Amino acid sequence: MAGLPRAGAEAVGRSIPDRRGRVHVDRIVFVLDCGITINPDLVRAQVEGGLLFGLSAAAWGEVVLGDGGEIVTQNFDGYPIARMRSVPRMEVHLIESTEKPTGVGEVAVPSVAPALGNAIAALTGSRVRRLPFAKTIKIA
Repeated sequence: MAGLPRAGAEAVGRSIPDRRGRVHVDRIVFVLDCGITINPDLVRAQVEGGLLFGLSAAAWGEVVLGDGGEIVTQNFDGYPIARMRSVPRMEVHLIESTEKPTGVGEVAVPSVAPALGNAIAALTGSRVRRLPFAKTIKIA
């Protein structure tokens, strides 16, 4: 990932349709090399939070713009986030390393949308090219 030294990361989302034709993200797998891991549980928790934020943004998140390009969305109270029923199983794998530790702030966020887009394309045979995905396809 650009701008992240020694942090080779990738997310993979697998989606399955439910009875109502909605796509449900069943599982996300994320692999991270962040150098020496001082506190693996804390790193995993940070990555899981980033994956959940990335999923919410890719699936439902939208900042609405007016005709003049101004932001119409006034607050995040109308910004949908993943509910417990839609949180997928998450696997975070940390690569053992002897390199200096690096930050893991929001390293997981940018890769969720492309991974989810690829999973949707593999499932439906059609590539969705606009975010949020829920404007084009039903997401559970």
